[in-house]
Amino acid sequence: MEKHCIIFLLAVIIVSTKNINATKWNSINNAIRKEKQYLLQNKTGCRNSLKKNPDSTFIRYFKNNDSISDNKYLQIIITALRKRGCCKSKYCNTILEESEIKLLFEIYSYMDHNTISSRLLNFLYERRNYELYKKNTLFIKKSIMDGIDLSQTKMLIYILCDLDKQEKEEIRKKLGVFFNDGFPLYIRIRLGEKEAQDTLLQMYEKETDFEKLKKLIEQLELAGTKRCEMALVNSLGTKDQEQHSKPGYSYSIKFFIIQALGKLNPNVSLLNDNFKDYQLEMEQYTTRYEINKQLTKDFYQKVYEWVKNKYGKEIKELKETEFLYSYWLFRTK
Repeated sequence: MEKHCIIFLLAVIIVSTKNINATKWNSINNAIRKEKQYLLQNKTGCRNSLKKNPDSTFIRYFKNNDSISDNKYLQIIITALRKRGCCKSKYCNTILEESEIKLLFEIYSYMDHNTISSRLLNFLYERRNYELYKKNTLFIKKSIMDGIDLSQTKMLIYILCDLDKQEKEEIRKKLGVFFNDGFPLYIRIRLGEKEAQDTLLQMYEKETDFEKLKKLIEQLELAGTKRCEMALVNSLGTKDQEQHSKPGYSYSIKFFIIQALGKLNPNVSLLNDNFKDYQLEMEQYTTRYEINKQLTKDFYQKVYEWVKNKYGKEIKELKETEFLYSYWLFRTK
């Protein structure tokens, strides 16, 4: 009798698991099919002929009336979605649109907690869009806060959303598990600590070490307040540290300042798409110094004009800057 009961329970578990899996895949397929018109339309404003047309993955999916039923096909679909706003090709849109962000979060909400879902969550954190995450706070919180897997990445995405006082206190307790030695300053700022912002701004103003400045720039960007953004803007005229590597990549600290301002202003092509175009051109003319010099001078001029138009701030450099970024393939003296 006991043996029959065990067999019966195992059968019930197997059937229940199959039903749960079927529900999961149906939910994921329905989420994608809901966006059929969007996924099959041409990307407006994209100058890259390879990218403005619909991805062949989605064309096949809808033409064949496919259904995702395993992680392998799901990964193919996720990769196609990521590529819509992520491509190193010249003149390609590098910013994820709102529909893409929401679809990726919705797909994540139906996924099992595995390597694929972790990679997707990391991607959504790396490609964060502060404005859209704040705008879609309720949708994102519903997608990631299921109470099962309270990963650090989930918490870090969560604090980028629009949180009330009670939610900030709850997230403070949950994040404490991951930061035994205290929170980074940007998290404290996000959670409403005014003193933390003063501390971060003072540290950034006084710091001169290149690597430490890079980390502080990232914290200013992640904090995302108006004061932190203006500190980045002002430092275009006060920070001029450089780090050179031959062979390899060399940078001015202003490279990372502009990069941070681009993340805070995702719809400004100059700081995003055009910035990537500049990098590609610099890599193309690695030994043509006069061309590089002029490309850099022109790009700086455009950035400073944008700063003046948006913030009313005129950048006056400590010295005339002729360097921003370079890449050397071969070792030189």
